[in-house]
Amino acid sequence: MKNILLPTDFSENAWNAINYALRMFSKTENFYLFNSYTPPTAQPTSGVTSSKNTKLLSDMARKSSEEGLTEVMNRIKKEFPDLAEKVKSISAYDFFVSGVKSVVKKYEIDFIVMGTKGSSGVREVIIGSNTAGVIGKVKCTVLAIPETAVFKPVKEIAFATEYDVYWEESELAPMIDIAKKWNASIRILHALEARNELKSEQIKIKEYLDGILETIPHAHYTLSKLSLESAVRAFTESREVDMLCMVARHHNFFQRIFGKPRVEEISFHIQIPYLVLHDYTHK
Repeated sequence: MKNILLPTDFSENAWNAINYALRMFSKTENFYLFNSYTPPTAQPTSGVTSSKNTKLLSDMARKSSEEGLTEVMNRIKKEFPDLAEKVKSISAYDFFVSGVKSVVKKYEIDFIVMGTKGSSGVREVIIGSNTAGVIGKVKCTVLAIPETAVFKPVKEIAFATEYDVYWEESELAPMIDIAKKWNASIRILHALEARNELKSEQIKIKEYLDGILETIPHAHYTLSKLSLESAVRAFTESREVDMLCMVARHHNFFQRIFGKPRVEEISFHIQIPYLVLHDYTHK
């Protein structure tokens, strides 16, 4: 039984991620619907007035959060009546990322499933600040769902790697669990930007991965004369990939793909969820 955290800002993007999670993880998991709130800043006039205003604004923010969660819960009850009893709602007075951290620790969360963008919905931003903050600062597996992604059974997962680390099986477990649950194949993707062949240590890591994934249908793909980010884009656009997987320690890789994208270059991100794993043992 896994614990799944569903952060929401009550946007349609957030609902799409909730919808995806409830369909993907089905009836075997516990779900925690989460919203954090802080009162808007008010211009103080005097000590007493400022204190009263702060309490008033705090009460308003709390009420808005609780009412929003109630609306989402009602929507879940309507669209997923068999799962509603598995969903617990949490409203927290906290900043978003620190609130997520606290909930992850308290409820031993295994997966965070959230939208790639928040209520601002800026078209040119592929990954919003909340999602980026969670991926960068919370040590928990994140499944990020683009705003137009529609759930379908996962049959092919692309795992982008530079063959630079001997991953522990436990670190790759979230990807392996999803592959087993859906009988999916894992396509291990590597790019040779300047060289024509792998280094000897990379070959060893490649063989090591074969051992970890021996019970999962998998294959290795190497694209030459391409950066890893270009290889990811070319590979996912040319195949029916259902999910992209990467490891959060690859900050440079992650920044290159998601940091300053041009809309016309990253159209595939609009459709493909990406699973972000965390490296707990390697520095």
